[in-house]
Amino acid sequence: MRPPKLPRTLAVAALAVAAAMVAAPAQAATRTPQAEVQRQVDRVLAGHPDARQSAPGTVTFAGGAILEIPEAGTMATACTAGWYCFYADNDFGGRKLSFHDCGLTQYLTNYGFGNQTSSWRNTSVNTVYADDNNTQPPTQMWTEEPKSEAAAVGATFDNRADSFYTACG
Repeated sequence: MRPPKLPRTLAVAALAVAAAMVAAPAQAATRTPQAEVQRQVDRVLAGHPDARQSAPGTVTFAGGAILEIPEAGTMATACTAGWYCFYADNDFGGRKLSFHDCGLTQYLTNYGFGNQTSSWRNTSVNTVYADDNNTQPPTQMWTEEPKSEAAAVGATFDNRADSFYTACG
């Protein structure tokens, strides 16, 4: 009768554990909050050749719109005076997409932000009309009057905006 190969099995297991211990710090280093934000930025840039990274966690599109991706657990910066901003989370949290132009319809889907708005802030003199284009005819969901805000769009409209028209003020 052959003896069991227990020592060899233990040696293989010990090598596997040692390899995992060596690899863990390297994997942890690439999972930092900054690295996750950069991965998100890279995904946006890959889908928008006209966009550029203008700061850490910030993408500027050819038309001037700015996407800010904050680290998990942190807030995006405040909406710049004269701009209007869409936020992915309630209470002006999560990713923020900012605009300052007027007189045209724009599609949030063109910026990777379709059906992702939960709150908004309008610090401009313009009036913004947010729409859901997944209905026929499209549904106007809310109006952003100049110098106004909504910390939550409400359950009915949460994550449904995919376009908006901005009337010059």
